[in-house]
Amino acid sequence: YGGTDGLASLEDIVEMVVGDIEDEHDDDEPMITQTGEGNFIVDGKAEIDEVAKMIGEDFTAGEHGEYVDTIGGMIFNTLGRVPARGEVVQAIPGFEFHVLDADPRRVKRVRIVQIQKGERRRRTARAEQA
Repeated sequence: YGGTDGLASLEDIVEMVVGDIEDEHDDDEPMITQTGEGNFIVDGKAEIDEVAKMIGEDFTAGEHGEYVDTIGGMIFNTLGRVPARGEVVQAIPGFEFHVLDADPRRVKRVRIVQIQKGERRRRTARAEQA
C-alpha cells in the first residue's frame, strides 16, 4: 500500500552477481578480534562457526545455535528478546557474552569471555546457594 520495505543500490545488485566490491565506504573492521587470553570482541553478524574456529573446541552453540547462524541470533534465541547494552548472557557453558552495543532490533557487538574452569565451579556453587 505504498510502503517501502527496503532499498537496493546498483552496487548491491552488482555485488550479488560478482561478489563483494571493496570501496571507500566499506569498513574493514574484522568480525572477530582477540583482545586477550580468552577474551574476544565479536560483531553480532559473525557466524557461529567462524567464532568457534577462532575460539576453539570448547565453544559449541548446542541447542541455542540450532536454528540460527550468527552470534547475535544465538543470544536473541537464548533470551527470546534483544538484550540491552551492558547485559551479560550465558548462552554457552563456560562463556559469558557481554553485550557492548545493541539497538532495539539487533545485537551489534559482543565481548565473549571464556570463564576458567575453577571460576566456573565457584560461580555454579554460588548460583546453587542463592
